Amino acid sequence: MMLKNVPISPSEEETPSAPPVVTPLMERSVLFTSTPRSILRNIPKPSLELADTTFKTLQAGAKQHARVYLLASRSALSNSFHISLVTALFELLFVLYRVIPWDFLQIHIPRIVDTGDWQLTIPYPPLATFQSFVFWSVLLHWSIPTLIIPALLGSLISFHPANATSARVPRVLPLDPLTASISRLAAQYGYPYKALDAAITGIDVVGPQWRILNAAVGVAFAFAEAIFIAPSAFAESRARQRGGTPRRTVTVEE
Repeated sequence: MMLKNVPISPSEEETPSAPPVVTPLMERSVLFTSTPRSILRNIPKPSLELADTTFKTLQAGAKQHARVYLLASRSALSNSFHISLVTALFELLFVLYRVIPWDFLQIHIPRIVDTGDWQLTIPYPPLATFQSFVFWSVLLHWSIPTLIIPALLGSLISFHPANATSARVPRVLPLDPLTASISRLAAQYGYPYKALDAAITGIDVVGPQWRILNAAVGVAFAFAEAIFIAPSAFAESRARQRGGTPRRTVTVEE
């Protein structure tokens, strides 16, 4: 007699699986792997208003820094002495550029992509230039009418009211820019470059046109500065003269 349903052997019966063991580390990983939607909704998202505000803040800061740099440059250049120094510096750079026989050092910089090498060229003066008599002669004859004579006469001659000798304690100016600029213009016009050119050919590197033009620019700015500060300078000089005691003259009878 056969049974309808063959009984399953104990070895073939499905044994109930044991529940998985959850460790504290697994609980932390489970907690941090999923983020609640409520937290995601509360995270602030970038908006157009925030971007516009940030851009306006950066723009205002850039304008403020540009204004500060512009005012600093303006105050530095609104000085006739500084303008004369700038023109003298340009002349000096031009003289060095024309007189020095520059050598060039080429440095090859390899590229990442195989499309050739970059070449960086660095100019440098050869050491023999600084041992040459012609080099120092050109610099000397350029500096005499451009720097030495204006500095000497500008320190000795001054019609500025602050240098008045009638006051007890005068505020002496170290250099009168108007006198220095006038002396530079006169020296550039009367310096004997033509006579010196017979000994050293091409000693006038800058040329008479640019030398006189640069000196004339310095004179014009020095006159403008003197006219602007003349009223306040005379008022300060009068105040110092009134506050100071006049010198006592000693006669023969005393």
